[in-house]
Amino acid sequence: MSLTPNTFAPAPARVALPEKWSGVGTASVPGSKSQTNRVLVLSALADGTSTVTDAMVADDSRQMIGALRTLGIAVEPLDDTARNWRVVGCGGELPDVGDVVIDAGLAGTVMRFVTAIATLAPHVTTVTGRPPLLARPVAELLRGLSAVGADVRGSGDGHGFPPVVIGSARPRGGAVTVDARRSSQFASALAAASPGFERGVDLHVDGLEASGYFDLTVELMRRRGIRLERTTGGLQVEPGVYRALDERVPGDISSASHLLTLAAATASTITVTNLHGSDLQPDFAILSTFEAFGCTVEHDADGAITVTGPKHLSPVHVDLTSTPDQLPNIAVLAALAEGRSLISGVGITRFHETDRIQAIETELSKLGITTSSTSDAVTIDGGTPRTGLTLSTYHDHRLGMAFAALALAIGDTVIDGADCVAKTFPGFWDVLESLSVPITRTPV
Repeated sequence: MSLTPNTFAPAPARVALPEKWSGVGTASVPGSKSQTNRVLVLSALADGTSTVTDAMVADDSRQMIGALRTLGIAVEPLDDTARNWRVVGCGGELPDVGDVVIDAGLAGTVMRFVTAIATLAPHVTTVTGRPPLLARPVAELLRGLSAVGADVRGSGDGHGFPPVVIGSARPRGGAVTVDARRSSQFASALAAASPGFERGVDLHVDGLEASGYFDLTVELMRRRGIRLERTTGGLQVEPGVYRALDERVPGDISSASHLLTLAAATASTITVTNLHGSDLQPDFAILSTFEAFGCTVEHDADGAITVTGPKHLSPVHVDLTSTPDQLPNIAVLAALAEGRSLISGVGITRFHETDRIQAIETELSKLGITTSSTSDAVTIDGGTPRTGLTLSTYHDHRLGMAFAALALAIGDTVIDGADCVAKTFPGFWDVLESLSVPITRTPV
């Protein structure tokens, strides 16, 4: 059975997964979060009218659309699906709408990209959000923007956290170094705004280990006519204006990976259909890790991907430097694989929605799974997890969806904070039910 990702019930606050599950099914996923929000930003800065179709329908995209509207950008629905939009660009000159406050909710992408492009506005902009987002550092981005002449001020310890106040001084541009060890979005956000700087930018990026999302940003900028050149350790961008463009957003491979993890964990076969063009997204590379666990991975000509899980998972040694968002998925599979798995290259996840390494260790320990960690790696001694327990999501969408796969592999498990999936995949629990997964919901 297939379910379209636009007709979902509100995500529940808690789900009980009382039984082990295994099956065969087909599903589709929302549009790519990383591409949706980047394309919306570049369309807003473009000269002319763009269309964005098959966009993600989730909290993060709603927050981005709301932020752009607050900055004076016309973002209009093309229909009633919330997937298709017309964006009237400002030609690189954001209008003077007076001083504004933008609520980014829980969306780190909105916080970072809107902070950067708000430097092109002739008014004061304050970007804030919900408490978990206000605990996520942005100091590296603010230092980079200040270095190119922007007037930006953070809050909290060292003035390195949101809320951020952005003044009306237009950046002059020039040479700048950005430390991207805690998030590649610091570099991506500054790069996306840089065609509007007086001199463009000569950007050097330190610590860019997970470069895939920065590469995606650069490619989307190039498609819209910006003259740029990759350099050793960075990027040179000339001043210019983005070209308006009609873009279709491919399905989100990160969301799909949670359904494919379910297949891997439960010896099931699941096909995700709407992934044509998703190979630009960094998490596409995780398919080879599924194979290392012993899964069969199949691709068809229309872009669908099918994963069949093995009867017994094999432990893995895997470097997730390029795909750190996959840590929760790989950790739950490692917990089910008899033997020791080593997951490295994940230090950056300590600065995501929560400290994911710490959260994973805490929750797996409830199940009797032994783990250890360093600043950058996790070791998991997999086996037979205990049942009859409640797992916490820490308000982290990736943890919530990954724990669903683990719970359905072992049965008799409750997931608390299940509504966290609304951030990127609000219909996740509906999709599981479409696959005949038995779920008991507790409403929000």
